[in-house]
Amino acid sequence: MRHLAFWAAILTGLVWLIMLIAGGLTWPGYSHVSQYISELGAIGAPQAFAVNWFGFLPIGILMIVFCLAAIASLPKTAGTILGFAGLLLWAGGYIISPFFPCDYGCPVDGDQTAAQVIHNLGAVVSYLAGAVGLIMLGGAARQWPGKTGGLATFALAAGIVCLACFLFLAPHPFVGLVQRLGELVTFGWMIACGAYLVRQMKNP
Repeated sequence: MRHLAFWAAILTGLVWLIMLIAGGLTWPGYSHVSQYISELGAIGAPQAFAVNWFGFLPIGILMIVFCLAAIASLPKTAGTILGFAGLLLWAGGYIISPFFPCDYGCPVDGDQTAAQVIHNLGAVVSYLAGAVGLIMLGGAARQWPGKTGGLATFALAAGIVCLACFLFLAPHPFVGLVQRLGELVTFGWMIACGAYLVRQMKNP
């Protein structure tokens, strides 16, 4: 299970990176700085089908695998379980994206389809839950076996960064950069956690 958690985390980050690069390259004029990631899978986007079903969906599934494998490998404290539950809710935001893609441009107000409304609601819940989950894991990790000070600090810092990013997800010229920063630190912590689990198995 520890190796499963590690490789699920690695693949999550890899699929995310490939999706961003490939999706952006196939959309002339798309800006990673000013546009939401969800716009790559929006209705009418050049490669929406591929982004949704081979990007967002696998990312969500891999995050779920990581969380469940990590929970199975770690002490079952309330902080650990609730923290990973927050990341599971974050994964749910990716899972619903192919089924409820945002409208073209991912508007946050004005006329919206039902899919856009559900997509927005899912984004709010998942990003906030993920940020809070990471903060909780920052505390819980200090109770895990071995040297976990760095991992705990990383989780706490990542959670604070994600919470700050969540507060600035309304449209602005750098919203794409803000969103990517939050996801980058999250996946980075997942990989670090997976690496810790493998090391701990070798050095109990």
